[in-house]
Amino acid sequence: MRSLGRAVVSAALAAVLLLGGAVAATADEPEVDPAELADLLPVTTEVEVGPQLPADLPALTSLAVAKGGAQTVSAMATGCWTQRWTWRPRSGAGTVLYTYYHVGYWCASGTKVTAARVASAGGETRTPGWQYRGIVDRGAGVVSNQGRSFTQHKFTLRVGGIDVQSPLQCARAKGAVTGGASADAICGIY
Repeated sequence: MRSLGRAVVSAALAAVLLLGGAVAATADEPEVDPAELADLLPVTTEVEVGPQLPADLPALTSLAVAKGGAQTVSAMATGCWTQRWTWRPRSGAGTVLYTYYHVGYWCASGTKVTAARVASAGGETRTPGWQYRGIVDRGAGVVSNQGRSFTQHKFTLRVGGIDVQSPLQCARAKGAVTGGASADAICGIY
């Protein structure tokens, strides 16, 4: 299925490039010279880590006890936590093309992670031609004593009435029993 999608995108890009000169655009699409099209394609992705926040009274208490003793939250933090991760794909010219984020929520009690869910997620773009199509998949659960949650976001680059690229971007948070978390770009909790 992925190879078919790539073939369609390649065919659309080839059609755009064969037109030569500027590509006609509608009101919400840019007029792009095919030579400048590469400036609208993602090359690298910047990831921003937001603060880890307590999400309930037991987590606030764990944090207060740790701060009162000039300590960090213990390895057996009790309560629920959230953390936001933001991804920003950039073009070769360094322009942020679009942004999407995922806020993971997980709970721990003693040495076990007990729950996980998506607290919040979304995306946006201010780059002409790119459109945010929304969240197309999501899920959450406890796996390997981690509270894992993910969202899959769809964006579309439309130039001259042709969908040139429609990437599906994945964001996954993995909350630990310590209250800490990590993230990656995997679709799914496993």
